[in-house]
Order: sequence, then structure tokens, then C-alpha cells
Amino acid sequence: MRSQWSTFSHHLDTLTRSGLCTKQRSRRFIYYAVNWRETSNLVRFLTEDCCAKMHAEWAQSRQKLAATARTVAALIMNRRLAFVLNPTN
Repeated sequence: MRSQWSTFSHHLDTLTRSGLCTKQRSRRFIYYAVNWRETSNLVRFLTEDCCAKMHAEWAQSRQKLAATARTVAALIMNRRLAFVLNPTN
């Protein structure tokens, strides 16, 4: 169990150093809190500035894949691809 707490503590320290969390020591305890303003800024940056183009391209690729899957499903339903799936037909 010690290694899990050590890893958890390391991650909290990284979040604190990045400004996404704050910490306050009280005797032998350390209390962590989310810095909502900085976390909100990070989420906004990731969704609008940094990765917006990537998300748009990913959504377009997903739509093309879904259309292809629908076409293949329709062909299978019409038995046009039955020879591929079952060579005995």
C-alpha cells in the first residue's frame, strides 16, 4: 500500500506545481484543493485552442467510418457480401 500512496502523492505534487491544485499543511496532514480557475483555463485551452482542429478532423473521420460501416451492414443484409463471409453461398 505504501507505493500507491507514494505515487498518489507524486501526482498531487505535480498538479500543485502546475497550478491546478493548491495545498495547505496542517500539522501532519496536507490538504489539497482544486484550483478551478486554472483547471477551467486548461480545459478551455485543450478544447478550443490546442486541439480544436484535431477534434474536428477526428469527428469527420468518425462520420466517414460510420458511413462505411452502414454501407457494409446494408450489403451484408442484402447478402451481397455473403460470399466473403461464407464462401459456401
